[in-house]
Amino acid sequence: MKKTTIIISICILITTGCSTARKIESLKSSGAKAEISLANKSDYELRSEVIERGVSPDTLTVTGLDGEKLYLMKSVVDSAGNVYGSENLSGVVITARFKNIAERGGKVDLAFDVHIPKELQDPSWQLRFRPNLHIQGDTLDLEDIYVTGAEYRSTQLKGYEQYAKFLSTIITDSTKLRYQELVEVFIERNIPTLAALKNDTSTVSNSYMSGIYDISYRQVLDYYERKCKIGRNNYRSRLSSQKYRKYVKNPYSSDLIRLDTIITAPENLTYCYTQSIDTRAGLRKVDVTIDGEINQNGETLYTMPEGEPLTFYISSISTFMEPTTRYINKIIERRAQANTQAYIDFEQGRWNIDPSLHENKSELERIKKHIVSFLNNNTFDIDSLVITATCSPEGSYQLNKRLATGRAEAIKGYFSDFARRYKDSLSNEAQNTIYIDATKGGEELIKREEIQYFDFKVHSITEDWERLKSMVRADTSIREKEALMSILQDKIHPDEKEALLQRCSDYKYLREVIYPKLRTVQFDFHLHRKGMVKDTVHTTVPDENYAKGLEYLNDREYKKAIEILRPYRDINTAVAFLSLDYNASAREVLEALPPSAKRDYMMAIVYAREGREQKSIQAYIHSVEKDPAMKFRANLDPEMSQIIKKYDVRLEDETITY
Repeated sequence: MKKTTIIISICILITTGCSTARKIESLKSSGAKAEISLANKSDYELRSEVIERGVSPDTLTVTGLDGEKLYLMKSVVDSAGNVYGSENLSGVVITARFKNIAERGGKVDLAFDVHIPKELQDPSWQLRFRPNLHIQGDTLDLEDIYVTGAEYRSTQLKGYEQYAKFLSTIITDSTKLRYQELVEVFIERNIPTLAALKNDTSTVSNSYMSGIYDISYRQVLDYYERKCKIGRNNYRSRLSSQKYRKYVKNPYSSDLIRLDTIITAPENLTYCYTQSIDTRAGLRKVDVTIDGEINQNGETLYTMPEGEPLTFYISSISTFMEPTTRYINKIIERRAQANTQAYIDFEQGRWNIDPSLHENKSELERIKKHIVSFLNNNTFDIDSLVITATCSPEGSYQLNKRLATGRAEAIKGYFSDFARRYKDSLSNEAQNTIYIDATKGGEELIKREEIQYFDFKVHSITEDWERLKSMVRADTSIREKEALMSILQDKIHPDEKEALLQRCSDYKYLREVIYPKLRTVQFDFHLHRKGMVKDTVHTTVPDENYAKGLEYLNDREYKKAIEILRPYRDINTAVAFLSLDYNASAREVLEALPPSAKRDYMMAIVYAREGREQKSIQAYIHSVEKDPAMKFRANLDPEMSQIIKKYDVRLEDETITY
């Protein structure tokens, strides 16, 4: 009986395998695949309104630029060119491979239908479809769509059940891996004190028990371990990954999946796929394609060819942006100043400069770079460099006075020597180089401007008590802040003040953390603009703030753009408002602007969003009268295309029909 059952099962498997192979070959020869089409839904719900009493609801009355009233009605033109009023009797259904959609608020909402024919389906298969977006040369993978046969899912679940059953044979409770009863008997016979604690809540350390009986509880447990059972258990644990691959041939996907639907019987399926994407600067269109595969028992039976792309043309209000350069008045001062601080360390009680001490090398190099940058600056010349050295309060005031003065002079000598050597090297380079004016045929030499020398001036602050007060006041780590502030504000000799500070519990913190920050060197560069004689000059310069707003607008960062452009209240401000659907604000700005094709068209969009269809069409006609290209633009904006289709508005040359 068993042999008969096995033979029948094998026959069924062979028959099923042959049937599957024939079905796959048929799919390959026909190139069967899923198809995508535009989503079958309305993007806008436009409200209608009675335009004018006494006029047919199928007629709109608008006013042209010359003030003449125009009655727009549905019409047809015969072969002789005569125009007749008409009425729509029926519609025509057209399947399109492209669609105009609008970018609003920095987002683009795509919607397309995925059609999965029943010929691709089988209860033992799983269909995996991969929609892809093609944007400006990039390909973005969207979340997959899975159509899973009932038998496939049953096999999938059975694999996980078998694997779970195997995992259940792995022992995780360590007490089951030793002869627990023998352990307890041994303890009762040989360690009665420990056995007495079995039902006691008190605890005795393992080291204590070992000290009394010369044997630890751990040693007892190790002795009675079930070695063979542990070995088998460890072996099963090592087999877990191998068993997973054996049982789970169709694992669940770890990737994000948009849809995983179960089918019991093949039927034609349609799934509406929606996706919102962030827009990009210069984005004009998005192509959508889809491919897929048929999977059975972890094996790919058939890879579907990629279907014909679906194209979405993106319209953005930001294309109305005008790259205007605005100018602002600016007062330019002849004189300028730049400053920086450096922490240059000295040996205690000395003022000679040691580049190898602590961080001196990096600090000295940083100041050298500042000097070089000003010597090579095309805008400014250095008048003078003022060096101010400061000491911290520890030590006597007279010693600190000598140190501050000596250190300022040493720093002056160090950097004045560097500046002189650098300027001499530039002068030698200039003497050995001939600069010819190529714009004059090489006949004249260019006079190289000489490197200007500048003065070094020194100041010193013996002990900077004012800065110490501000640092103590701001430091939250000081515990006796009131006591310290009382001492610092006393009008007493600095040495007495320092002596009082030494008695405070925070003095160690002052010396280690605060005082080193007082030993600074201040560098103040006094500059003047090259070739400028007057102290001030009034001029106009490009408005960098406005330019930044346009940059944000071009990059579709509308909220940032509005923050900057709001006060300017120009066409670009209106573009930013419209892009974020701030229609009332956009209308307020546009109404104050002079008429233009862009302005009127944007007004038409505002009115369309507000449901004021008559005003929308009137503003649209005005924009086309100023710029005929605007009638093509209307096809790109859903707000306008819906109204134009609704009233069948056609603008051809100078004839307006409806």
